[in-house]
Amino acid sequence: MLNVLRKQSDAKLKWFRQTTTREGTSFWRLRLFAMVSMICLLVPKGWSQVSTYTFSQTVGTYTPITGGTVLASGNYDDATYNVSIPFTFLFNNTPYTQVQVTTNGYMVLGATDPTAGNYLNASVISGTLVTTGAIVPWGADANGWTGTLGGQTAEIRTEVTGTAPNRQLVVQWKQRMLYSTSSLQVRWVNYQVRLQETTNI
Repeated sequence: MLNVLRKQSDAKLKWFRQTTTREGTSFWRLRLFAMVSMICLLVPKGWSQVSTYTFSQTVGTYTPITGGTVLASGNYDDATYNVSIPFTFLFNNTPYTQVQVTTNGYMVLGATDPTAGNYLNASVISGTLVTTGAIVPWGADANGWTGTLGGQTAEIRTEVTGTAPNRQLVVQWKQRMLYSTSSLQVRWVNYQVRLQETTNI
């Protein structure tokens, strides 16, 4: 009878040890899975590098802005204007709250503009200039104009549209003329850059 009880006790103890080991292993496996899942959720943000950005073209309606702040108007040339972004804009996995708007059709993200807005640096995306981040809708030597182009006056304007967390900072170059010394043979263009809150587009 004693031997039977010992065998039963040994069997129960063996079952308890096996069960405990299995449950312990399952617990640690579950914990490891949770940790890996958290890492996978956090890491993709770091993959948002410029080299992985893609370009897509869409057709839309150009809507000029008329409010906001006028940075320059009339006959102006080769200058940079510091503009505060009213939200944090993420570019190349770096947060920005300032952008330098230039008269030559490009913007440099950050607190300074190493190009100094000079027309010689209009090809700002190059290996010779060190910029924290550049957005170049035009990037060519241009100058302002007043009154001659059908009564039009060139200007650069910014305006914040929408409400948080879906605001846009709109930067607009209006009647911006390609550089010319002629008052008769001139060409001008209108274009905008829109920085979007949350989506960082």
